[in-house]
Amino acid sequence: MSSSERERRVEDHSFRNEFESSAAEETLPLSALYPVNLTVSAELGKCPMTVRDILDLSKDTVLVLNKQAGEMAELLINGIPFARGEIVVLGDTLHVRIAEIFGINTEES
Repeated sequence: MSSSERERRVEDHSFRNEFESSAAEETLPLSALYPVNLTVSAELGKCPMTVRDILDLSKDTVLVLNKQAGEMAELLINGIPFARGEIVVLGDTLHVRIAEIFGINTEES
């Protein structure tokens, strides 16, 4: 097949109609997303550093974060903030008790 024949075949095909009809007729149930893996992380704080500062880091270096002890940690899903929570120590591990989920109003009017 020559390159001009391939170009003509691509030009003759209309993707727009296929996408428009399938989007209007089909829906995806929420349960179809249940097995999708997401990364949930807790951000304790931040500190600005230069490349030189990073290269000078060594064992036992203490980084000063922008939050005070007892402040809430921000919870992120794949890097997107979705909640805030309190850091809790249970045994030898850190946990987060969710205190606020963004976009959910817990007060009844």
